[in-house]
Amino acid sequence: EEAVIRPFISAGIEVIAFNSKGDLLDAEGRPYYYWSDGTIRDVDEIYKNTIPNNILTRDWVFETDLREQNLYNLGDYNRRTFAFPVDIGIDFRVNPRVKMRLGTSGHFTFTDLIDNVSWQGTGVKGNDRNDHFTFTYLTMHLDLFSNPKVRVEELMFAEIGEFDYTMFEDEDRDGIIDATDDCPHTPSGVDVDTLGCPYDTDDDGVPDYIDREDATAAGAFVDDYGVTMTEDEVIASLNFPEAVERKDLALYFASLESGRRMAFAELPEKFHSLDSDTDAYLSFEELLKGIDDFFDYRSELNTDEVYRMINFFFAQ
Repeated sequence: EEAVIRPFISAGIEVIAFNSKGDLLDAEGRPYYYWSDGTIRDVDEIYKNTIPNNILTRDWVFETDLREQNLYNLGDYNRRTFAFPVDIGIDFRVNPRVKMRLGTSGHFTFTDLIDNVSWQGTGVKGNDRNDHFTFTYLTMHLDLFSNPKVRVEELMFAEIGEFDYTMFEDEDRDGIIDATDDCPHTPSGVDVDTLGCPYDTDDDGVPDYIDREDATAAGAFVDDYGVTMTEDEVIASLNFPEAVERKDLALYFASLESGRRMAFAELPEKFHSLDSDTDAYLSFEELLKGIDDFFDYRSELNTDEVYRMINFFFAQ
């Protein structure tokens, strides 16, 4: 965040145009003559005993172009010059839209003629150094057009409301958030598909990173490492006390052959309209659409049914 008080220094180069003026005449056009007694009169002091004179008061109006007067035989000199400006000061931040600056500015020119007095002239002379001048200033900077940062940050999260970080966690760090990850405990470094499950190239039910047989024949029985089992090995592996009924086994193999996910909970009829791909399974995308439709008043579900829909999603 920008500091409340910030010092600064700056330097540059500039072009200065000047036109030196003098207050040589009063309001009635009479020239000033400065006498030795400290008064200003309308007659030169050398004529004080011969010509009547009057005391004048300066009007401080600088009406006379000094270059045109050529008082010191400087001629028609150039009234433009380069200069080096150097500023030093402090910036004050009052609030995000208002700033104040207090600074001193020195200007070092390349001419000795800004005041119409030069060491090159006749009569009154100055030193042989170029002219320079300095001024101090106080400024206010008011920003009327920039968008405030707070407003931009609020708009970034305006549609999210209370952010639920659990919905965007990725516990196994496979790039698929837990809310849509069908295989939430994938080992580190294993490539996964869009559902977060390890690839199974030969579709034998054993992921490639474990599979010791790359091209298993379709429908073959395999062990835990994806290796094809003989008929005797299959029979030996059966645990008859825990065997399932033939109709359930047929349903299981039918689901493998069709490539469809086995539904462990029957999709209620009320939610059939949400099952856009008619796979008797409520996917995460279908769940989100059902919730969006409810809040957009495009759904026939009531509040209790929405809760049932969510519970069914996690139970299936």
